Amino acid sequence: PAIARVLAYECGTGASFGSGTIATMSRCTLTLNGAGLHVYEDVPDAGGARVTADSCIVWNNGLAGAVDAPSALELTFSDVEDGYPGIGNGDFDPLFVNPAMRDFRLSMLSPAIGAGKNGVDMGALPALISLPGSFLRGDVNGDGGRDIADAIALLNYLFATRTITCLDSLDANDDGKIDIADAIRIL
Repeated sequence: PAIARVLAYECGTGASFGSGTIATMSRCTLTLNGAGLHVYEDVPDAGGARVTADSCIVWNNGLAGAVDAPSALELTFSDVEDGYPGIGNGDFDPLFVNPAMRDFRLSMLSPAIGAGKNGVDMGALPALISLPGSFLRGDVNGDGGRDIADAIALLNYLFATRTITCLDSLDANDDGKIDIADAIRIL
């Protein structure tokens, strides 16, 4: 299987791969679990699992991960508590916005921003790119970031006559007009 942009928290194991599994993972966050990653042979003599992963955060779990002898984990450009060998891997606090409130977005000062494979942010969730209460052009829904939800809110304003409290946030391309080009700019 291919697993992408998954957040797993407060589970026994964030991600577990048993005998014969061949999987890829990208941009996942595994935190507050008993174990972050477990790659293992669960059926005797059936062979282990093979997992290739990148741009993941494996942080603040009881055990970061376990890989048994018949299995393999190739992990790159990821943040793993206590470290893991691989190109671009680090061992640093990802600086989640508010883990106590289960907000696992990356804060503006997170070293995981842009540190994933090909310069992407590590982890499953988009980074908080502005302080709460500050203005961010294109942040139509006021959640502190720009994503597809903002484009949808803008389109609802244009075509379904929804009200928006900050009209300046709608003008994503800063051309003085609110139109479909702003939704395209957000995307």
